[in-house]
Amino acid sequence: MLMHPECMLCNLNQVYRVINLMGLEEEVEKQLVSKVLAFLSEADYSRTNSHIMGETWKLITKEIGDPDPYAQVKEKYNTLLLQAESELRNAILQVENSFLAALRLAVAGNQIDFAGRREVSFILKEVYHCMEQELVIDDSTGLLRELEKTRKLLYLGDNCGEIVLDKLFIEMIRKRYPNLTVLYGVRGRPVVNDVTLEDARMVGMERVARIIENGSGALGTVLNETSPEFQEIFKTADLVISKGQGNFESLSECRDQQIYYLLMIKCERVSRALKGPVNGLVCMRNPLS
Repeated sequence: MLMHPECMLCNLNQVYRVINLMGLEEEVEKQLVSKVLAFLSEADYSRTNSHIMGETWKLITKEIGDPDPYAQVKEKYNTLLLQAESELRNAILQVENSFLAALRLAVAGNQIDFAGRREVSFILKEVYHCMEQELVIDDSTGLLRELEKTRKLLYLGDNCGEIVLDKLFIEMIRKRYPNLTVLYGVRGRPVVNDVTLEDARMVGMERVARIIENGSGALGTVLNETSPEFQEIFKTADLVISKGQGNFESLSECRDQQIYYLLMIKCERVSRALKGPVNGLVCMRNPLS
């Protein structure tokens, strides 16, 4: 999805989240906001919002002198979800259709991206509730059919914390298709609370998949900004599972690739594009493939 005036709010919200997180002095805050507004006033609307968000993030981190201001927050959410991992796995296994339960749990975890200051225990309650929620777009049967004939799967990660739920879903996939090769794509540099190599290793993702950096600091998967190695893996994968709205926004124009999007709808623009309600859970086949 290309940049749109509505997307400006997300970019500005990111500025204020960092301001609140870092407790910046008023003069630094004014300077940062002014520079971001100046940058956004000249934003290229022929680019995706994921690209613009990545550029906004570069500006923010340069101004505050910290390349990864969310580092402690990411570690906190990874740790807390790891502590709940066994409980979550048991919850999945108690459901008759464990594959679908794991898929819904992975999608429900996408809400951790905008959890704000809510306690993780409350978030987990919401995640459990969402695990029983119907998908507003449900192409899970098609995903199962595709997995049956897939040899190489590329799973694109999104946010920290929820990556533990990705891991559980990948476990269910590997259990059902033991001969499948799974690669787990992460960001090449820290950007907001998105998963990096360090985060993926922290939750033990290498036990279920080969972790591959995409070489980019965009908030999503902007293919022409990723490394040649990643582009080759993306191109040759039999199937791509794209997690989260940022990955959807950056790949939604992608043709000639078998992609399934797993996400929670988080804004009105994506709601209109997908014809589903905000907070709705989605498992959707790439309509352009």
